Amino acid sequence: TITAISGDPAIKIHNTTGTIKLVDLSVKNTLGAGIDISSHKGPVIITNVVANDNLKDGLRIDNSQNVGGKYVNMGNVTVTNSAFLRNGVAGAGDNYSGLTIVSSGSILLNGVTASANAGDGADFILYGPSLLVRNSVFSGNIDNPDLSAWGFGIYTYTYPLNAPAAITLDNVILNGNDADGAYLVTGGNIM
Repeated sequence: TITAISGDPAIKIHNTTGTIKLVDLSVKNTLGAGIDISSHKGPVIITNVVANDNLKDGLRIDNSQNVGGKYVNMGNVTVTNSAFLRNGVAGAGDNYSGLTIVSSGSILLNGVTASANAGDGADFILYGPSLLVRNSVFSGNIDNPDLSAWGFGIYTYTYPLNAPAAITLDNVILNGNDADGAYLVTGGNIM
């Protein structure tokens, strides 16, 4: 368990290459974000990670890579049996997400809960071929303040707009969010 007494975020991994694996980790940072992985070139594997009660985002991953104007797959992102709850502070005037993933690879979530966040449950910026979410819950997320762009269970955006990323939701619960349960934008199939 990591409880930050200073610093924003509590854990920052930046400008790295290779596979990142975070396993059996609990992070709470009442002064800022929980975990931030940015400018990473390689796969990211998150297993049994809890990022709850952070002042800002719970977990943010960015392993997208633009080379010569094209996004190149630098590795997939997999998040399994993990929770991102109560991130952001209601009434503070800012919106944050329990989980944000920006990737030019495929994204797979299985057994994830991202609920009761002051912002969105999970945001996905899809530069890659697919998003698959299984056996997961994204409920009770609020927009704070009341803005139409926040309060979703799941929010997706593709680049370029309407790129053909396939989105699959399988056994996913999306209840009681201030905005839509899922806002899915893609030029590909949604199942």
